[in-house]
Amino acid sequence: MRLRRPCCLALSASTRASSGDVLRLQAEGQNVSQIAKALGIGRASVYRALAEPRLAP
Repeated sequence: MRLRRPCCLALSASTRASSGDVLRLQAEGQNVSQIAKALGIGRASVYRALAEPRLAP
């Protein structure tokens, strides 16, 4: 039996590491596809990083 990872888990390590990069690239005006290609991650990972709650500065 193959176990599946629950979809409610936190972001993966690679997405957490690149979430700052995702935000930076989005601020520079790049779209989701461009960000995913630049960081070598999937578009879904980009959307998850953008949806992640952030602390106010």
